Amino acid sequence: MLKLKGWLGVPHRDNPFQHVDRFPEDRHPRYVPPLDDFRKVLDLAGPRRRQLLLLAFHTAPRRSELWKLKWSEVDFGLGLVGYWTRKRRSGNAEFDELPMSAGLRAKLAEWKLVSGAEDLVFGSRFNGLLDPNNRWLKRLCAEAGVKPFGFHGIRHLAARVAIDNGATIMEVKHLLRHKSIATTQRYIGRRRPPAPWKPRMRPWPMRSETDPGAMTLAGAA
Repeated sequence: MLKLKGWLGVPHRDNPFQHVDRFPEDRHPRYVPPLDDFRKVLDLAGPRRRQLLLLAFHTAPRRSELWKLKWSEVDFGLGLVGYWTRKRRSGNAEFDELPMSAGLRAKLAEWKLVSGAEDLVFGSRFNGLLDPNNRWLKRLCAEAGVKPFGFHGIRHLAARVAIDNGATIMEVKHLLRHKSIATTQRYIGRRRPPAPWKPRMRPWPMRSETDPGAMTLAGAA
C-alpha cells in the first residue's frame, strides 16, 4: 500500500493511533458448563428444545449454523450433517460435513416427520427460541439450579468431553471445523498434546444421544 501511494504521489501519513498506548484489558475465559449441569438442563427441556440441545452437543456447531441448517444438508443415507460457515480468514462460505451416530440420526429422522415440509431443521416451530441472548436457555439453567451457559459453552463442552473420552486433538479440530490446531488447543485446554491425524468418517465421541455424558468413539461400537 505504501508503494502504491508512492507511485500515485499520495503523501504518506502516519496512523495517529499507532503511537497511542493500548489500554490494559482483563480477559475472562469463556464459561464451559460441567457435563452434569448440561445433563440437568437436558432433562428439563421439552421435545423441541431437547432436540436442539442434542444436535448442538453432538455436532458442536456455532449457534448461527444451527439455525441455518436445512434438511437438504442432512444426509440420512450416509449419516452426515453439513454446516456452512464463514468463520474463515478468506470470508468465503465453506461447507463441512460431520458424521452422525445411529442414535442421533434416528432422533433427527423422527424430528423430520414432525417438522413436515419445512426447509429448515429448526424452522417456524422454533421462532420463540431464536433469541440472541439465549434467554430461554438461561431460564432452563435457572430452573435446573445451574450456572447459565450458552451454545458456545456447549461447543466447548463437546470438544472437552470428546478429548476426555479418547478422541485425538486432530479429530476434535475436524469436529469443530477449525483451520488452526492452536484454536482447538484453546478449546480443550491442557488435556492432551497433539497426536497424529488418522482420518475416519465415523460418529464423534457420543455413546448415547440421551446421555451425553456417556461419550466415546461411537463408531468403534
